[in-house]
Amino acid sequence: EEVAVELVVDYLGVSQGQAQSHVRSCRGSYYKLEWLYDLFVQHRAASNWAYATRAYLLMLVGSTIFADKIFTLVEARYLLLFTDLDGCLGYSWGAAALVTLYRYLGDASMYSCK
Repeated sequence: EEVAVELVVDYLGVSQGQAQSHVRSCRGSYYKLEWLYDLFVQHRAASNWAYATRAYLLMLVGSTIFADKIFTLVEARYLLLFTDLDGCLGYSWGAAALVTLYRYLGDASMYSCK
């Protein structure tokens, strides 16, 4: 949780207190998609383009490529993908989507999965 707070403070421009309360409310190192959208709107209005871009990309990736059964939360570790915005062009997003899909299909095929 401490790392999730540090990441959101450094890369999304959120205050320390707001970040701590949000991460605690998510009960883990997650961010809510709705909260990320609100950050995107705030930073876009303030012309903080790097923060707005990171919030949008994290929201997009968390709701499409790396979506899980919860579908309302994004893992904080995915924010590390967007520390260098210019480097994102070199990522193989299709391969990442397939790896994630196959992992979730493997989990879903377990007898105990609900």
